[in-house]
Amino acid sequence: MSSQGMRRNNADAAAARDLQARTGMKYTAALALRQRRHQPYELANRWVLTDEVRDLFAGDGWRGLVPAVDLYDWVNGLRPRFECEWCGENGDARSEDSTLEIVMVAFDPDLSPATPMLTFKKHHARCKPSRVVWARPAGVLEGPFRVELPASMNPEVAGGFDITARPLLLAPEFPAVLLLWVEVAEDHGEGAVPWLHELEGALRARDGFGSLDATADEPSDWVVRVVTGSESTSGPEWVAVRSRPPARPGDRPEHMFIGAVPLPGEWVERARGLGHVWLVVGPLAVAGEVPDMDADTLTVEELDDLAEACAVMVRTVPVE
Repeated sequence: MSSQGMRRNNADAAAARDLQARTGMKYTAALALRQRRHQPYELANRWVLTDEVRDLFAGDGWRGLVPAVDLYDWVNGLRPRFECEWCGENGDARSEDSTLEIVMVAFDPDLSPATPMLTFKKHHARCKPSRVVWARPAGVLEGPFRVELPASMNPEVAGGFDITARPLLLAPEFPAVLLLWVEVAEDHGEGAVPWLHELEGALRARDGFGSLDATADEPSDWVVRVVTGSESTSGPEWVAVRSRPPARPGDRPEHMFIGAVPLPGEWVERARGLGHVWLVVGPLAVAGEVPDMDADTLTVEELDDLAEACAVMVRTVPVE
């Protein structure tokens, strides 16, 4: 084998391992797909495919989802007659060069962990070349984020919690705080107190949350992702709080919160400068009562009071 052939084989093997990690497909299948890029493939009709499209067919950009059919076979199964979506005139790939614009959903670890084909368009080759378009995923929502927690003694029954997020700054020597304010939205007629106890028990036992003066900083699955206005492709600034990583490529991570949140510049600077935040969750039920406070108007002094009364939980969480 020539040195050029060895380099290509090594490159294909590395690309196959990367494709395997991004999609979860078997290595042998990923390698065969990458190697197919170098092999000639005769199309049934006069579809003119660019290198960009052939790279997509070989797995470039795929995350999570793997097409159910070989994409060259998919092209061969397309109806050759079409109305060009550029000029509006009829076309026929059996008798004239024709092209495809393939629209894929762009990868985002929180909004779009998988990258399915969204749609495709047919054109005359004289109108537009074949190409791949990566469409940004749907944006985040404003307002509370709903999570559910099965009861510890009866997992078939789940409480519903509406979570809102608010960035706060304590004294300069402390990390930035991301407050997750909890409202029990589905209590199955039991009231908020028992469900807040369920939440407290789950977070303390499973995820190491503690009091404000004893923050947990051992390794954890929790991650806070901060997306500022200049970085957002979906409109507003937003935050994602992941409590569990995806089980496999293409799955969504488990979120405690994801949504639009105004992010003060000083808060972002401190969070990213330290590389972590204090993630504060509350309120908790204390002595059978729930503190009557509003997250939107909660002051730093009131947060200190809640921490002193053990009415909130906190742990150190890395920022992405």
